[in-house]
Amino acid sequence: MRPRHFLLPGLAFGVCAAQAAAQPRPAVPASSATPVGSAVPVGSAAPAGSGSATALPPPPPAVPSGSVPSVPPPPPPAPPGQAPGAAPQPGAPPPPAYGQGRAPAYGYGQRGYYGQPPYPPPRYAPVEPPPPAKPKGVHLHDGFYFRADLGFGYLHESATFKTAGISADQTQSGGAGSMLLLFGGTPIDGFAIGGGMFFASAGSPKAGGNTSGPRGSLDSEGLLGLTGFGDYYFDPKGGFHLMGLVGFGGLSWSDANGNQAPGDQQPSGVVLGGGVGYDFWVGSQWSLGVLARVLYAPMSTSYTPNGATDAVHYSSRVVLPVLAFTVLDH
Repeated sequence: MRPRHFLLPGLAFGVCAAQAAAQPRPAVPASSATPVGSAVPVGSAAPAGSGSATALPPPPPAVPSGSVPSVPPPPPPAPPGQAPGAAPQPGAPPPPAYGQGRAPAYGYGQRGYYGQPPYPPPRYAPVEPPPPAKPKGVHLHDGFYFRADLGFGYLHESATFKTAGISADQTQSGGAGSMLLLFGGTPIDGFAIGGGMFFASAGSPKAGGNTSGPRGSLDSEGLLGLTGFGDYYFDPKGGFHLMGLVGFGGLSWSDANGNQAPGDQQPSGVVLGGGVGYDFWVGSQWSLGVLARVLYAPMSTSYTPNGATDAVHYSSRVVLPVLAFTVLDH
């Protein structure tokens, strides 16, 4: 290339440089000058016409690999009655920090999510505690059984004497006192079983029939024996009951002169009976009551009087109704 080809561009560049150097520059105040090495604040720009570039903020620090950048929590909600973003009223308590002082959103008696209380808790009527239970056996027919009764009745005997083909009938009857003692247990509440004894005596019974029989008129006559029993209460805690008796007894008597009959002339046999009554509680285990009972005793014996050769067959049927007052431990 020839030297003249570079002459025209070089002249043009030199003219432009000379014009730029000849223009005056405005003076920068000393207070606004930025020290060497200091950065211009973020968001500020250099003065217009200064010819300097705008300073950029420093880049954010690098986030370590695998970590998640933290996000600042949202501001706490405004207190009730205050608009969001408004300044707190004078005298009002400071708003709680975010996540503090907030009641659960659910549950009886707790404030809701938006500060409104939920439905009030249900109200129930107070429950009366049950009365204390009575101790076992109080006013209940169970356990040990003891009964004693004393009453008054009417003893009636129908007797038949047979010897050597000759038969004679005779009756003895009169008012009689009676006593009954029973002991036992209760296998089932309200039902007692056991045993005991009975006794009845009629003084100066009235004779009837063929009074010329072997005995004639009597001074006294009595019924004595042992018995088993069963006593059933319709309500184990009540007083109404039925009684059954089965036993063995004998009939004793004394003649008009007061002579006791020999043992072989005293008939004996099975004794059957029954009764109905009511007992009234007077304590946790004790009762007082009344009992209407009746005994029936078909008995017999055979004996040979002194100096006689033929035996006498003596059969007797005794009926004894009694109304008695009783004491019961049951």
